[in-house]
Amino acid sequence: MSDVLDMLELLESEGFGRRPQIPTVQTAAVPTPAVPLARTEDDGATLVARPAGFGWIRRCLQAQEPVPPLGAVSRLLGADPLGPDARHFLQLAREERRFAAALERPGWTTLHSLPTERDDDLDHLVVGPFGIMAISTVHPSGQRVRVDGRSLRLGEEVSRVLDRAAMLREDVASRLGVALGREVEVRSAVVVLGRGRIVVGARPDVPVLSPHQLTRLLWRLEPSFTPDETTEFADAARRASTWRDRASVAIAIPTEDAAFGELERVADAARRRRTVLESVGLAAIVSAMVGAASGAPAMIVAAVSTALGG
Repeated sequence: MSDVLDMLELLESEGFGRRPQIPTVQTAAVPTPAVPLARTEDDGATLVARPAGFGWIRRCLQAQEPVPPLGAVSRLLGADPLGPDARHFLQLAREERRFAAALERPGWTTLHSLPTERDDDLDHLVVGPFGIMAISTVHPSGQRVRVDGRSLRLGEEVSRVLDRAAMLREDVASRLGVALGREVEVRSAVVVLGRGRIVVGARPDVPVLSPHQLTRLLWRLEPSFTPDETTEFADAARRASTWRDRASVAIAIPTEDAAFGELERVADAARRRRTVLESVGLAAIVSAMVGAASGAPAMIVAAVSTALGG
């Protein structure tokens, strides 16, 4: 709870969530066009369909591509069809998607895996009455997350996620500022996904929070947008033309998303099969032990043991 309050005080000290005297990370002033911009055939394209964790989805598919398919017997026995790297990336993508689901709240617009000028996707963007929050994520995989001012360590490894979050915040503010023709205030946060304890030393420039802490924080902030402003900013954020040049924005990604979904389905089916076989195997062992204790023929016990790989 103290970490949440510390981070709330940090954001409020910067003015986030209050209208007056907001020291912001702003774009340069962009004049509103005197005439409407020319429409092109893809002006209506949006990035709403981009899935959370799209970068990890793509890396999972790439890592799985050279892995040979399982044989019939291996599939029957529930062998894991994933290679080790693909399995790791699948887990990271799932963590991103669980977090994205937690961001789906009434009155909030959430976008994911947004392409930016820096050739680095922004993990999540949330627009709501509280303002605009650009979110970068880290996956410590059980390691301690040590935050000390501008430094963040995942275990013993130094991460540049705080610098990345600050740069992406500026990029988002610039992009939205150009799209709307005026300066835009954007705040950023780093969210720790999966298992990992956050230890805060010196207060960081960018808040580092758990998913629960972030959503609770956003709910507690005072409104800084009117309903009309919230809609206006959300509409600008959805438009593909707001982000990287239209030719390089991968809007049509259903093929990769569907391939990942199928890979996930096969992996989950194999896991369920292993669970069933392990349960059956345990029951068989217990049955064999009871049979042996009651004087059942030794050959029955041996047969059960052989069938279970013993």
